[in-house]
Amino acid sequence: MPNALQQAGATSEPSNFAPLHTNRIFTGLWTNRSPLRDAATSVYEEKYGMGRQDSILTGYNSEISTRLTLRRRWGHSVYNATSLPPVKRFYSFNTFTITDETIRVMADTAATVYDITGGGAAAVFTKSSGAGSTYFLGVGNTLYMTNGVDNVQWNYDPTTGTGTISKWGIDAPTNAPSVSLPIFTGYGSWLANTVFSRTNQYAKVLIIDTNGNIQNATAFGVTGIGNPVWATIKYHGTTDGTVGWENLASGLWTAGQTRAYNDLIYRTSSDGNQYFYQAQNNGTCAAIEPTWLPGLNSLTQDNDIQWLNLGRTMTRTEIGDSTNVITTDTILDPSGGVQACQQSGKSGGTAPTFSAVKSALTSDPSGNPLGAILWQNAGAVGPVQYGYAFMNSKTTDISNMSPASLPISINDGHAVVVQGTGSTDSQVDTIVIFRTTHGGSTFLYLDQIPNPAGGGAWSYTDTKTDAQLNTEWQAQRTGEGTPLPAGATALGYHIGRIFAAVGNVVWISSGPDALVAGSSGNAGFDIQLTAQSKITRFWACSLGMVVFTVRDAYIILGSGTDTDPLYMVVFIEELPLRSYDCFTVNKTTPYLLMGNNQLVALDPSAGIMEAGFPIADRFIDEYNTAQSYVTFHSQSTLDTALYVANGGVDINGNPTTGQWYRMAANNAPEQGSAWSTKATLAGFNMGCVQSVEVTPGQFRLLISGTTAGPILQRDRTMRTDNSNAFTVRTVFGQIILALPGQLACLSFITLESVRLGTRAGLALLLGEISGTFDDLKRTRQDPPNLPQSETIYSDRYHFAQNQNEAWCRHFQLEITWPAEDAANELLTYTIFGQTWQEMRSQ
Repeated sequence: MPNALQQAGATSEPSNFAPLHTNRIFTGLWTNRSPLRDAATSVYEEKYGMGRQDSILTGYNSEISTRLTLRRRWGHSVYNATSLPPVKRFYSFNTFTITDETIRVMADTAATVYDITGGGAAAVFTKSSGAGSTYFLGVGNTLYMTNGVDNVQWNYDPTTGTGTISKWGIDAPTNAPSVSLPIFTGYGSWLANTVFSRTNQYAKVLIIDTNGNIQNATAFGVTGIGNPVWATIKYHGTTDGTVGWENLASGLWTAGQTRAYNDLIYRTSSDGNQYFYQAQNNGTCAAIEPTWLPGLNSLTQDNDIQWLNLGRTMTRTEIGDSTNVITTDTILDPSGGVQACQQSGKSGGTAPTFSAVKSALTSDPSGNPLGAILWQNAGAVGPVQYGYAFMNSKTTDISNMSPASLPISINDGHAVVVQGTGSTDSQVDTIVIFRTTHGGSTFLYLDQIPNPAGGGAWSYTDTKTDAQLNTEWQAQRTGEGTPLPAGATALGYHIGRIFAAVGNVVWISSGPDALVAGSSGNAGFDIQLTAQSKITRFWACSLGMVVFTVRDAYIILGSGTDTDPLYMVVFIEELPLRSYDCFTVNKTTPYLLMGNNQLVALDPSAGIMEAGFPIADRFIDEYNTAQSYVTFHSQSTLDTALYVANGGVDINGNPTTGQWYRMAANNAPEQGSAWSTKATLAGFNMGCVQSVEVTPGQFRLLISGTTAGPILQRDRTMRTDNSNAFTVRTVFGQIILALPGQLACLSFITLESVRLGTRAGLALLLGEISGTFDDLKRTRQDPPNLPQSETIYSDRYHFAQNQNEAWCRHFQLEITWPAEDAANELLTYTIFGQTWQEMRSQ
């Protein structure tokens, strides 16, 4: 029985692959190929006529859907109606409260950074002259921004919805603080023939005057010539040169007498020497005088009173004329040991040999004479030093410490006046003061005071002991608080640290290094690593921090600890990335449009793959890799794809109509990915194209124009661009029907599409790789003998409207839709015909 082709008039044996039916479209746009073959078909498949008739050669504004059909691309609605200058970059800034997370959508323009969340456009920061595109990094509720000139941070308060801009990082004080000691507060030095006071809460310098009364020194200085006339009334004073004495009354013990706490007496002890004794409580003396115990600090029980031995008695005669009487109760001996005066007295003419054993006593002068001083070793002590830093108390960012002060030797807990100059930086509101322990070298937190307005002078009096210093808060002295220098661009975050690019140098923030200093660890940069080329982008992954440059890719390894420091090595050679915006990541796979116009994927399982190979010629001819955008958008299962936009400039950087190419993964049962035709927006020259998270977990593909105007968003419910309709064209080809030595006779083509909007227009280009297409008109429905479908356009287009068949070896097939608001979609198409051999065996 003759087949359909023979019934149509064929006189030679036909081949067995007609009709050619295409019921899924998945190869996509493939321009980087010979014009005389279809895409992705092996030589063996072509030999047996098993080519891909769905290969797309050119077109615009059509997409391959997740249903493996050809559709009018989705349109765009307005995301933000505010007329903004052209946006260079978008950024999703996550902000947090204890219970909630919100996202602020940031937009960078040539002069200003805006917050465009929720349809508004609030100016956040005005850039300095000469600034480039802004690089963003959100850490907690702080947004860090660099642009090659400015390094700033936006400290955002999600509870109030407001934020403040401040300089990123704090410059350290340049001058050391000055330190000084008020009188009688520091460690003194040993002086010859000088009366030193005892370390005691009440008695300082006690003597027995010529009347037998106890006199206590109340003013210190130099004694006069000869004994003064002593006051005989209790608490009345006597002037002796520049020394003042106060009468504490008779020091005699009286049986049965009532005594008060701190009352003083002097008695002869069992060793035959006289000692001062001080009542330790209120009480009544015994009827019989007790045996007074000798020895400093010994206690004698007298009925219900305890008497403390304050040391041997001394007289004005023993002190002598023109003698210094001072209050210094602690000195540093020549060996640097602290010697505390336990028994008031007059030093000898030469220094004694002080005991180096802690708590041991030294008699001065030696030989234990009457009126001698007893020094007790309180341990060695070294000098202390001070420093200070500037802090922003809201962010806890803190500068490096100032130069250290001159060393000063003080008694632990004695007052030292520390002075310095405040900061003129408006973000600095606090001066943090640091001090070493005695003889120590680590600067520990001492205290903090307000920063004086306008950077004025400040003063602080230190009375704290070593034990009161905060050992958990140390000053930053090894660069942990060094601000990021001017010229910073790309930013990244990894292992608790911020990474910033300054030319070819990676600056790494203090991070965990600065926690002990009270800082957030983000204000200072204490590590620098150098690459051989200008750095353009960072990518944190499970391997480490990958550093892309205009020539090679490096990787920073290590955890940043003392035992595992950070270091940088070459990762992949000859992987040039010219622009920060020509990079994106889908889960674990980065895509980058390299400086040589290759679009590659760093596939963890397959290595480096040229994902853009099917349309590599388009990237070479149409894209300037210094001003393009690569973004991966995953709004839903229906819209997950890679977008490569030219930023509204041509290969030479001149303004042109903005465009993108879109690559999406094929759905089952097919595999691989497919590119769709070029997209251009109607009535809108698109510049920046970027997928942005607008609410937690929800992404939108945002598009800015190359001139001032609204921000658009890709919208699956729309088939127009901001109400502007657009035309659609798709060219399938080259459709190879016959090999050399064969001819194809074409009868008709059927198109099946969703019954929405206008029927698809069909045109052909027979036997040529370029030229003018000839339109084909619909001739009838298909199949012709069945009722018309209510949901599908099923149409037949005869090649020869005059009933003559068309002959060719290959051709191109053009599908078009007019500018209209309709979800046009081509489901299948079929080519019906036969092939003929020029010669065949008989």
